[in-house]
Amino acid sequence: MNKLTILSKYGALFTIALLCGPLATYAQDDLSGTVIVPNDIKVKLEDALKIDIPPAQDEGIKLQKPDMSYTTDPYLVPGPTYKTKLQPATLGKIINKELQQCFVKGAFGNFGTLYGEAFLNSLRNRTTLYSIDLKHYSGDGPVKNSGFSTNSVDLFGSQIFAAKYDLSASLGFRGDVNRFYATLPDSLQPKNASSDKQTFSDFHTQVHFANTGADTGALRYQLGVAYYFFGDAFKTNENDITVVASGDEPIKDNHIVADGSFDYMNYKNELSINRTLLRINAGYDLKAGILRAHLGFKTANETEGNVSTFHFYPDLRAEADLVEKYLTVIGGLTGNLEKNTFRGYAYENPFIVSDPLLKNTNEKFNLYGGVKGSFSSNSSFLVSVAFKNYHNMYFYIQDTTDRRKYVPVYDTGTTTVINVHGELAWSFMEDLDLSTKIDLNSYSVSTLKIQKPFERPAFEWMVTGNYNIAHKITFGADLFFVGSRDATDLSFKQVTTLKPYIDLNVHASYAFANVKGLKVFLELNNIFGNQYEVWNYYPVRGFQILGGVSYSFL
Repeated sequence: MNKLTILSKYGALFTIALLCGPLATYAQDDLSGTVIVPNDIKVKLEDALKIDIPPAQDEGIKLQKPDMSYTTDPYLVPGPTYKTKLQPATLGKIINKELQQCFVKGAFGNFGTLYGEAFLNSLRNRTTLYSIDLKHYSGDGPVKNSGFSTNSVDLFGSQIFAAKYDLSASLGFRGDVNRFYATLPDSLQPKNASSDKQTFSDFHTQVHFANTGADTGALRYQLGVAYYFFGDAFKTNENDITVVASGDEPIKDNHIVADGSFDYMNYKNELSINRTLLRINAGYDLKAGILRAHLGFKTANETEGNVSTFHFYPDLRAEADLVEKYLTVIGGLTGNLEKNTFRGYAYENPFIVSDPLLKNTNEKFNLYGGVKGSFSSNSSFLVSVAFKNYHNMYFYIQDTTDRRKYVPVYDTGTTTVINVHGELAWSFMEDLDLSTKIDLNSYSVSTLKIQKPFERPAFEWMVTGNYNIAHKITFGADLFFVGSRDATDLSFKQVTTLKPYIDLNVHASYAFANVKGLKVFLELNNIFGNQYEVWNYYPVRGFQILGGVSYSFL
């Protein structure tokens, strides 16, 4: 980065804060304890593709592919219809050591499953990078008329200027087709059911600028703008544009940090509703001996229609090394306003109604503490306990008029969550990695009508591992367990307890020595063959087998 004067450095931080705009008017949270039941529901569809041939990068420009983090779904390329909620452990990171640039991949399996992907990017270059990622995934579900498909294309480009400035942009589209295939008894079948087919269209783009190559000790900053359009088959859609800015000013070993964003959304169903969200955060990162701390605050000003509400949160985090490199104590007090959107609900629960009511979830405070560290240079662990209070936490309830669909219902009082979290990752040798993660959650809802934390499990646990033999043969497995959950419809007259489920997935691949870049792979998923229900009346597919070929080049 260029050396700046003291005035210009602090002036830049002040300018970033001004870009976020003035704070809007104040309003108190509604703590009346009433329940707001939206007429429609949102669906969330998350990408969860395991890519075993990631593109290579030199020390120059970094490839910023879309988020492709692996999740523990019961088959290789997770489909939107049968997704589980359990996320992988985050401490351990298993990385393929043979990085390639471009690849094509194809597979087929039972349930009529077809999968194909092509990822192409420019040759190694220290200043320029562009890429294109094409994907298709489709198949049949566990019962009649439960087929699904996902198609996507993502373009990315980045250019470094004067060895200091990074300008990048992305453009993409994703289309999903799902069906409301709930196995309802005859007594619960909707009388005037709408089409069992649901489609989602997601167009998204963003531009990002940063002085990533700035000199040591100089101000670092980032600016960006992002836009997406998301719509469904029933003419519900949202247009969202977000502008972000952040800065980091070093002061010897410490830092002054600030960031802000302004989000404008138009949510259109039968009505057209405008929503805005302004965030301004600032803090001071300091180091003092064994202590590292962040002292700051967060603000969020949300506006829906003519109603504006301001939120303020402390942002205090600290950690101290009791035994350097082996045992560190962590703790903090913070909060956050969680933005809820139709797009987000759709990717989480594809069986959501169209036209859901949208309300942001206010994490009033999050008080946590724990320890992290390692037993050796090849291991890491984390144990933490958190106490959280929420306003407008949502729970999925089945629609009374059509039990195939889900509605997000908000607890307008205070929801208390106590979370116990643990992670452990271990590399026993160079090519063997194991990791595990566990979460225990206790929910307490304040509104009498919301009797239980519907569709939220109290217990989640997973174990994952990979073993590589001479960079040619790779074995891996994922075992996960999710505890029981409660489900009901909007009448709240009958509560159903969904059974716990356990799932085991195994995968293997072989790289041919005489044909560089060629691999064959095999996935065995949901080996126990249990057609458990992630959502009430929606069984997942049983035992699945998927095999295919991948070829990397350049």
